[in-house]
Amino acid sequence: MDADAQAKLAEVKERMGMLEKSLEEDVVLKRKPSIRTTSECSRLSVLPGQEQQSDQEDEEDTRDLRPTNLVTEDSAYCEPEEDFNDDMVDLGFRIGKLRITDRVGGLVRPRFSDELAQSLNELPLQASPSRSFIDEDPINWLAPTSDYIAPSSNFILASGVDRALLESHLPARAVVDRLIANYWIRVHPIARTVHRPSFERQYQNFWIRMNMGMKPRSSFQAVLFAALLSSVVSMSADTVRNEYGAEKRTLVDNFREGAEAALVKANFLRTAKLETLQAFVMYLIPLCRNEVSRAHSALVGSLIRLAECMGLHRDPTAYSTSSIETQVRRVLWFQICFLDIRTCDAVGPRPHIRLDDYDTRFPLNIDDVELDRAERGESGIDVSRDRDHFTDMTISRMRFESYEMHRFVWSERTKLDRKRPDGKSEITITSLLSRVQSFQAAMEKKYVPMLGKSEPLHLPAIDCRNAYDNSH
Repeated sequence: MDADAQAKLAEVKERMGMLEKSLEEDVVLKRKPSIRTTSECSRLSVLPGQEQQSDQEDEEDTRDLRPTNLVTEDSAYCEPEEDFNDDMVDLGFRIGKLRITDRVGGLVRPRFSDELAQSLNELPLQASPSRSFIDEDPINWLAPTSDYIAPSSNFILASGVDRALLESHLPARAVVDRLIANYWIRVHPIARTVHRPSFERQYQNFWIRMNMGMKPRSSFQAVLFAALLSSVVSMSADTVRNEYGAEKRTLVDNFREGAEAALVKANFLRTAKLETLQAFVMYLIPLCRNEVSRAHSALVGSLIRLAECMGLHRDPTAYSTSSIETQVRRVLWFQICFLDIRTCDAVGPRPHIRLDDYDTRFPLNIDDVELDRAERGESGIDVSRDRDHFTDMTISRMRFESYEMHRFVWSERTKLDRKRPDGKSEITITSLLSRVQSFQAAMEKKYVPMLGKSEPLHLPAIDCRNAYDNSH
């Protein structure tokens, strides 16, 4: 080809390239509004720097799929004006020992029963007469069991507390002594929230002030009532009836009301005192033991924010020299983490506390007596390392570590469906299972040598390890 022909050919190729480029730009401009609309439907606000991001997939098998309203998290419903169902207990329904809550498929559907009823009404009627296969009264399916402990509806917004009301909830000292002794046996090894030697000294001062006609401080009143509540909840109804001559429900309601009144008196919503927060944690643990409603979840959410405002999500070694305070703050934080997971599993929608939100270390595997001796200035006691034998803290430490692994799995499982730009998943189920198995092996290597079946106190730790193994 001569020079003129080559120049014309180059010009044609350049024009074709410009035409192709303009067509591609037109296609991109046409697709942008649809992507933006989908993004706006999925979230109300977009983070800075994320306006051009899209999680749409280009695969042929997913391009035309439409989202179903049955997989929408935190659904909003149009409520009628009349207040027709505000007094219902939001525990789902019960079949035998199985209770099905609003968390259907891992998501929260607070009106799932209404959606299901509407879907059933759209089905054609059957010609054969329907008959019931269950003899139990349907009302019992929705009713809570005897283990359900609901907080008072006016607990948070109580305007004032009668001072005489607190004394009316406190029984004689002989009864309180027996209940506290039961607390050390049945509650403290599993749901540890206090440093026992410190509590016992404050307990003696409490009765000294009571006998002198002086008012004990409100924060310790709340701690004491919460401990009494936990003690009663830990016993069976027959044991309470035989040993204390009263019904378990009566004592539970009495101490629950006493704990709530003491917490309100201690201004727990605006306090900066660790003891008041400690009482709030002790109050919520027995309430969240079995059946959990959205009321419990709301209180736990308030507890988390209060704890973060008091700095419990930061390890206290940076600002505290007291070994007892450091241990108590760590214990309380991980009890709060447990309550977060507990309420999330029951009613959802997701854990409030994320792994990167805190740097608080696990409480040391050490006896309370050693911490007390170190606080008094005795030499030769190292309060900076874990003990390699069974201590007062071993069972609680095992629980805390197991629930933190639970939190890790919860945060990682959402990555199974996410894909990187190269089309590969962020994480595989094999790698996640490998992490869980490595954790299980490390737990067995660390704690099994400490445990012995001949020791009664070691049996709960063995049961804790077996329960974790069976759940994974």
